[in-house]
Amino acid sequence: MLNIKRIAAAMLAFVLAMMPMSAAAAAEGDVHENAGALSTTTFTFTNSGITASNDDGESFSIDGTTLKIKASGTYTLKGSCSNGRVTVKKGTTGVTLVLNNFDLKNADSAPILCNKGSEVTISAASGTVNKLTDTSLNNDDIHPENTNAENAVIKAKDGCRLTLSGTGTLNVTANGKNGIKGGMDLAADGETPASSASLTIKQLTLNVTANVNDAIKSEQLLSIQSGKIKVSAAGNAVRCDRTLNIGQSGNGPTLTITSSSVGLSSALMNIAGGTISVKSSSDGIRCASSEIGDYPFACNIKGGTITVNSSDGDGFDSNGTVSFAGGNVTFFSSDNEEDSPIESVRGLTIKSGTLFGMGMAGMVENPASAQQVYVTFGRAINGSSEMNIPKGSTVKLTNASGKTLFTTTAPRKAGYIIFSSPDLTDGMKVKLLINGAEISTATAGYNAGNNPGVPGTPVPTAAPTATPTAVPTAAPTTAPTAAPTNTPALTSAPTNTPAPTAGGSTPGPTAANSAVPVTPAATAGAPETTETHSTAGATEAAGTPEAPSGTDSPAITNTPGAEGTEGPADTDAPADTETPAAEATNGPADTGAPEDTDSPADTITPAETEAPAADDTQKPRSKGGVTALIIGAAVLAGAGAAAGVAASRKRKSSARSGDGRK
Repeated sequence: MLNIKRIAAAMLAFVLAMMPMSAAAAAEGDVHENAGALSTTTFTFTNSGITASNDDGESFSIDGTTLKIKASGTYTLKGSCSNGRVTVKKGTTGVTLVLNNFDLKNADSAPILCNKGSEVTISAASGTVNKLTDTSLNNDDIHPENTNAENAVIKAKDGCRLTLSGTGTLNVTANGKNGIKGGMDLAADGETPASSASLTIKQLTLNVTANVNDAIKSEQLLSIQSGKIKVSAAGNAVRCDRTLNIGQSGNGPTLTITSSSVGLSSALMNIAGGTISVKSSSDGIRCASSEIGDYPFACNIKGGTITVNSSDGDGFDSNGTVSFAGGNVTFFSSDNEEDSPIESVRGLTIKSGTLFGMGMAGMVENPASAQQVYVTFGRAINGSSEMNIPKGSTVKLTNASGKTLFTTTAPRKAGYIIFSSPDLTDGMKVKLLINGAEISTATAGYNAGNNPGVPGTPVPTAAPTATPTAVPTAAPTTAPTAAPTNTPALTSAPTNTPAPTAGGSTPGPTAANSAVPVTPAATAGAPETTETHSTAGATEAAGTPEAPSGTDSPAITNTPGAEGTEGPADTDAPADTETPAAEATNGPADTGAPEDTDSPADTITPAETEAPAADDTQKPRSKGGVTALIIGAAVLAGAGAAAGVAASRKRKSSARSGDGRK
């Protein structure tokens, strides 16, 4: 009986002794749910070596200042070492590295290397600050003699599933090439089973500085779910050759890109949430990849607050599509006419959300499809922006009653604005104010790209009455039979008004501001206006990308008006008002009024050619045959200009299909 009591007591003691161990194992299991038989070793790094809190002889090995992890487990890393390394053996899964005020640098390779097919979580412990750094030798492009180079501070090879997490801080400084690098999916090779590759970032406060190339880069899948991330890069700030996902259903990271060549880059990009700020010298957001040829490139914005500021590139540039279906997006492109707020090869779609884009008008692209109304201001004349919004200007959009819809400050000069918001309704009048001065009014709609608001000023009381009486008599009497169709294009050069008449007489100067150059051109060119507007409207409604050709008409027709003025002098009456008083009208009424009345802001300067306007009235009138020849030359020159714009867009898209800097 005594023996039975002793045995029972011993068994009870054993059970009680095991309970804390089970709790610890359970806690460790929470760190990595698939950890299996976990090790819980702590390693302390110094310049002279590494010490371990325990050693089972199987989970790891130490060689000087290099630690090799060979089994599943949770391993805590602390201390400081100027030339050390941590590697995870090929195919090892269930590994968690907890960084506890850990400072590690490597002289010629990656401080942390996760080999093929491994599964690793790197977690920054709460309240700790951790540092990982390499040197310039960790770049086999520049140092091919260095066989140890891994070209990244944290390197995950093909088939590795790497997660960066924790509630602490991790600072990564790349002096060799890349900051953090993920790999491709891994096919079975006889030694390692097939394994999908991914790089995931969540919760962590992560600061990455890449002084040579990309900051955060993955070849297969990159998911930034949450956390506070700050990036500075000489190359791409955040890049994935294939799929980049940011945020989840309204939640997401705070991602701040303070400097970069390209801000965000991937073949397929999905942004669902978060607060994202991008500063780039080239494209702000780019959907392209030099690693993939024929691919359905796409940029899908579904949520989040996104601000993009590109000093020398597009706001959005996609070799495929760009779709806005939520979120609050503001983007600024460069002041180069070859750049635009949005550029896509396969079309822009606006479904929902709020978006505001500002840039130059030289390469403007109208939405191929709009399920939410939008409004545009500005157009290109011969490839150059007609409107000029100076750097530092306060830009405000309001409704007809003066309620502010959007306001911002121009980071550089601009000549084009696109805006869409749930606050807009079809047919709604939207005013553009620069530094408090009303410059233009445009009409919101599903095809608003055909009806851009253009710069204009209120007309003196006498101008409207003089203009209509002169138009019917002067144009039909003097112009040749063939001229009426093309006349507005030739005569509108000095006043730059073809776009409103071709795309819609509703925008700013036509409907609201009634600028002098607009009304006569609309009257004289009625046949051409009706045809062009209906075609552009049908094209836009069909969702094809041909709508921009309607707005490009000024670039086609404006050149002859400036250079070949002998012929068009006969037909200039619509633009220059009454023929008998052409010289008097062409002075202050036609050419001076826009600039004189813009003085409150002195910011929007219509690209009007005052000298040619005066020349039109002074040169002798030509015969109809000369006029016909000039009109023919205008058509040919216009076709060439249109082809040039298309070729330029194609060359630019091809040149930017890669991931590198411009």
